[in-house]
Amino acid sequence: MAGARYYKFNMELPMLWVNLKEFDNDRLAEIILSKGDEQDRKTNVKANMTKWRLDLEHKEVGNLADETIKLAKDIRKTFGREYEYVTRSCWGAVYTKGDWTDLHAHWPCIYSWCYYVKAPKGSSPLVFPDANIEFTPTEGDLIIFSSLANHKVPPCDIEEKRIMIAGNISIL
Repeated sequence: MAGARYYKFNMELPMLWVNLKEFDNDRLAEIILSKGDEQDRKTNVKANMTKWRLDLEHKEVGNLADETIKLAKDIRKTFGREYEYVTRSCWGAVYTKGDWTDLHAHWPCIYSWCYYVKAPKGSSPLVFPDANIEFTPTEGDLIIFSSLANHKVPPCDIEEKRIMIAGNISIL
């Protein structure tokens, strides 16, 4: 657009990294592995990926998505106002050697999250290049971050399966 100016903001965005012990990761892995590659690698995720509403298909995944919303509400309380949150999408992915995820963000959602069902030693990190942050996952880790944040997963160097569930949270 003629005369338009574009600016890049350097700003702090909320992020939470916790390890959850209450979920049956063996059962979650079984669910995700049973799906295969339902997206045919046509998304940002260049690995086996489920459909977009895994939380509605399996109660165990829905419980994880609900717990994530509870934690996201706690983040937002620090801003002095409560909102009603809903899961907009939720999917699983299985990475093996050579699999990756392209750089992307999840706007217009408010929060995005990644839960690591299986994260063998040497698993690829979750990378936020704009903030120069890399999270090396371990089993049970949950990372909730602003959906404005660009992120990616570099190519996996190991044969073992890195299994995760991700989702997006919107304001109702």
